[in-house]
Amino acid sequence: MDFNANFIRAILDISPVYIGARDLITDDWIFRSGVHGNVDELTGHTLDELDAHMDDEIEFLIHEDDRKKAYDVFEKVKEPNCDKPVELTCRVLKQDGSWMWTRVIHVVYERDEDKRGTKVAVIAEDVSDQVTIERDLKEVVKRLDEISYQNSHEVRAPVASILGLVDLVLMQQNLTRKEEMLFECLYKSVEKLDSIIKEINTLSS
Repeated sequence: MDFNANFIRAILDISPVYIGARDLITDDWIFRSGVHGNVDELTGHTLDELDAHMDDEIEFLIHEDDRKKAYDVFEKVKEPNCDKPVELTCRVLKQDGSWMWTRVIHVVYERDEDKRGTKVAVIAEDVSDQVTIERDLKEVVKRLDEISYQNSHEVRAPVASILGLVDLVLMQQNLTRKEEMLFECLYKSVEKLDSIIKEINTLSS
């Protein structure tokens, strides 16, 4: 192995992503980074263990809810003139039994005479933290939507009713000046509350 090959291998070994090349005809790995000794560092499985499951790799490594997506991607990269990267985000089984969210990008770099993909470059990275953050953000957005709905319907409705009732009271002719002033202050306070509720709705929508 010459200097350039050694240098590239060293860069790949410290890269946060897993890089490999796969033969789509034989379904064998041509090359993969992140392997030290006999251990695949991305999943923690030994290469012997992975090789033993070569024929049922998807069933062994991919979460059952993500397998259809995985099969679809593997078929897509074999299609003639598949000239764009094909991406798959799925859960991959680690050696310790836990699941890791992984984003895998497939890029065809060799084809047969029918333009069907025969060899593909594979770039994979652990995106578990990113998926967790996205899931937490979706939960926060969902909660904000619920608050906005409650604000609009369960809080603002009685406030509007109070404004209407105070308005009716102020229309009465038999109020003393003191009573009129008190109801006017009440009306202004409730009106301010209504304005704040509207502003919260605007911010959360």
